[in-house]
Amino acid sequence: MADFWVRGMAVDKDGGAWVVRSSSFMPHVGGRVDYVSPDKKTVTTWTGHELLGTASLTGTASLTGTQEIRDVAVDKDGGLWFGTSGAGVFYCKAIGTVDHVYSAATGAWGEDTPMDNIFVLKFVGGTLFVGSAGGVAWADFYLPQTFMFSNKNAAFAIAYAAVAALLFASIVRFVN
Repeated sequence: MADFWVRGMAVDKDGGAWVVRSSSFMPHVGGRVDYVSPDKKTVTTWTGHELLGTASLTGTASLTGTQEIRDVAVDKDGGLWFGTSGAGVFYCKAIGTVDHVYSAATGAWGEDTPMDNIFVLKFVGGTLFVGSAGGVAWADFYLPQTFMFSNKNAAFAIAYAAVAALLFASIVRFVN
């Protein structure tokens, strides 16, 4: 893991850890995603392109070139949410499948392409918060709603700080 830096982490309901890593040494693989088993004895690694690169729900839903996975969140049902550098948010019910892509191309936030440049994902209850270059979006996936978003820079800065604090609290609970 020495040549990659950690971008994001999430812990699933079984106690396994999902770790997203990036590297300037290998820019065309989409980053790396590691799964550390709940017993901490096994680590499985995928590239971002292995996980998302062949997804083709709308014809535009795949990682290309130097795009990579930047963050991961796990919902209460074990679904994986991957935030990317330019391709939006990918939802996978299981490894090997992409069930939905939320991006400007799929109409998730209109034509606001900076929203596709994701920096942080965080679940608070059933609400997923997405921090991006275009602002903050959120949606409650356990109610029939669409993404709401704000591209106000002040709102982004406040929400990003709050989400980062929540992420840190989650990591501290995992380590302890």
